[in-house]
Amino acid sequence: MKKNKLYIGIFFLMTLIGFSGCKDDMMDEITKLEVDRAFSPVGLTAVVVNKTGVRLSWANIPNAKTYTVEVFENADFSGTAFKIVKDITFLQVPYTITGLSGDTQYSIRVKSVGEGVDDSKYVSASIKTDAEQIFETVNTAKLTSNSVVLNWPAGQTATTIILTPGNITKNVTPTEIAAGEATITGLTGETLYTAKLLNGTKVRGTITFTTLLDLGGAKPVYPTDNLVTLLNNAAAGDVFALFPGTYTINADITLTKSISIKGAKPSDKPKIIGAAFKIKGGAGLELKDLSLDGTGSIANQTIVYDEDNTFGALSVRDNEIKNYGKGMLYINFKALLESATFSGNNIHDIVCSGTGFIDFRAGFAKT
Repeated sequence: MKKNKLYIGIFFLMTLIGFSGCKDDMMDEITKLEVDRAFSPVGLTAVVVNKTGVRLSWANIPNAKTYTVEVFENADFSGTAFKIVKDITFLQVPYTITGLSGDTQYSIRVKSVGEGVDDSKYVSASIKTDAEQIFETVNTAKLTSNSVVLNWPAGQTATTIILTPGNITKNVTPTEIAAGEATITGLTGETLYTAKLLNGTKVRGTITFTTLLDLGGAKPVYPTDNLVTLLNNAAAGDVFALFPGTYTINADITLTKSISIKGAKPSDKPKIIGAAFKIKGGAGLELKDLSLDGTGSIANQTIVYDEDNTFGALSVRDNEIKNYGKGMLYINFKALLESATFSGNNIHDIVCSGTGFIDFRAGFAKT
């Protein structure tokens, strides 16, 4: 029995010595690890910068001397790389790839390159660049009611310009590319357009602009002009297009010729303060897209027919009319109007003190 215990003890002792020897060998292998290939980059990330650049980051690899980046314009890395960048050191990471196209899907792969070992396997990422914006601000001096001049950096390639609404397509010529300028005609006045500059199917620029009002022969009037003088000197048939702003009158305006007074921009009506229109000489009158404020008016009426006569048509449409102390229309003469039309107006704060809101006291309109 003692001999058996002795043999068992000797066996365990020899086994322990054997395992100790194996442990030493295992430690030697780990501390002296040698491989025949560089390790692949880890933690690869790709971020779009400045719309068409891609910033790449990855962790440092101990046995890599440099790194190689390949960029493909497809999803499966087939064919030839669009761009290859070699000899990137880790001191250059994050590394930004430039010279890419906007609005384009790219596949990117990175490998480690070591000394005396094979290159690593690739790691990859995919990313889509942003649409470019190379359009310059529209020069309002070159903007009209039916045309626009669009600019971008001279020499930058483009194939077409598409405008909406209207789905207007213009092919860009080599001359326009060299100049970085193209003129588009056939537009509609006072319309908000969006223009896209394309190179093939890739968007290189997007811009919006609003064409000017098509005055159609009307005379432009600005708040700095003397509106009373212009109306007093008007010829029959004149159309006055008032641009946005405030026109303070505080006086009666006598009209003896048939004229039209319109707001140049219906979305931003010009404000006429304190005006009363007194009509004589058989004149007709059209008021459209105006803001008529009676504050300060002498007659305290918007429109007054001031003599016995036969008159042209009266048309009052799409205006704001307010703050007149008496009424909007007053006829206390034997006046016969060809027609009287009121439509689409926003009328409020008319007091009607001592008279009617629309007072045909002695006059009449055919229709």
